[in-house]
Amino acid sequence: MHSAEYWYGSAPVPQQSGYNNAWNERDSRIYSSVYAQDDISLFGRTLHITPGVKYLDAQTTSADNVGFYYPIGGTVSDNESFVSPTLGINYAPLSGFSIYGAYGRNIKFPNIGAFYSNIAEQNAAGQYVVVPVHLSPEYATDYELGTRYEGYGFAGTVNVYRELFTNTFINTTSPISGLSTTVNGGSSRYQGVELGLVQHFQAIPMGRFSVFGNYSYNKAVFTSSFNSAYAGQVSAGQPLADVPTNMVNLGIGWMRGLVHVRIDEKYVGPQYVNQQFAGVPGGLTIPGYAVTNIGVFDTIPFHETDVKSIKLALNIDNVFNKHYIPKAVSNTDYYGNSYLSVFEGMPFSIYGSATVRF
Repeated sequence: MHSAEYWYGSAPVPQQSGYNNAWNERDSRIYSSVYAQDDISLFGRTLHITPGVKYLDAQTTSADNVGFYYPIGGTVSDNESFVSPTLGINYAPLSGFSIYGAYGRNIKFPNIGAFYSNIAEQNAAGQYVVVPVHLSPEYATDYELGTRYEGYGFAGTVNVYRELFTNTFINTTSPISGLSTTVNGGSSRYQGVELGLVQHFQAIPMGRFSVFGNYSYNKAVFTSSFNSAYAGQVSAGQPLADVPTNMVNLGIGWMRGLVHVRIDEKYVGPQYVNQQFAGVPGGLTIPGYAVTNIGVFDTIPFHETDVKSIKLALNIDNVFNKHYIPKAVSNTDYYGNSYLSVFEGMPFSIYGSATVRF
C-alpha cells in the first residue's frame, strides 16, 4: 500500500516529501498459511471428528518519509507466526438430528496502525525517535456446543459459545497529532447463545411460503483490570464497546418458480460506545433500533446461448424510513460534559442489481 497526501495553495500541486506532504507512507504485509485437516468417521458414520491445524505467518513493514506528521522518517517491521489447532465433533444418532462441539485457537495480527505510529515518537528528552514495535498479537480461544434438527420442512439450531481473548487490541487516538495507534489492553471474554429457526410450508398454487427467526445473546466484558497511559483505568467486568447484547431477526419468505420475495425485521439492542480518544467504553450507550427490509429476486434462465442466466435483485432498505444510530463514539466538551458523535443509519433506500452468469 502506498498512501500520501500533499498540500499546496494552487494547482499543479508539487509532490516533495519534507516540503508539502502531510505524510508519504509505504506499507506491506506478506501473509502465509498452511492448513491440514482430517475427517475421522466412526460408528457407522454417525460420529465425525475433524481435527485440524493451521500455521500462520505475517511479515509486516511500514516506512514513512519526513512530512507534516513525521518530523523524521523511518521504517518499522515485525514478523509474527502461530500454530492454530482446531477440533470439531459432530454426533448424529438420529436422522436429521445432531449434536456438535468445537474448539479452536487463533491469532489476530496487529493492523497497520500499530506500526506507522511508532515512527517519530518523542522520548523522555523530547527527541523524535523510531520505536520498535512492541505490540503483542491478540490470541483467541473458542469453545462452542450446539444441536441441529431438520425435518418436515422445519430446521432449527441452538448453540452456546465462549471466546476468550488475551492481549485485547485497543485503538487509541492522540488529540494533539490526530494519529491513531493500537495497544494491548488485557484479557476479555465474549459469550452467549444463538438460536435459528425456519419453517417451510408445503407448496401451494400461490407458491411456497416460509417463516424464519434468529436470536443471539452476546455478553462481552473485560476479564482483567489494567491501567493504560492511553486508555486510562479499566476494571474487570467493564463491558466492551460496539457489542449489542441482544439481536433479533424475524421474517417471511415467498417463492414461486425462480421468483423469491423476502421481508425481514432486524432489531439491534443498545450497546456501549468507545471514548473517541481512549478507545475503551465510558458510560454512554446508543439506543436499540429496528429496521424493516424487503428483497425481491428473480432468475431468468437462457438456453442454447453463451449466457446461462441473469439474476435480478431489488432491495428496499429501511422501508419506514426510521431514524437510527448504528455506531457512535463519546467525547467531552470544553466544560467536561459528555456527548456522542454519531453515525446516522441509512434512510429509506432502493437499489437493484443484475448478475449475468456465463
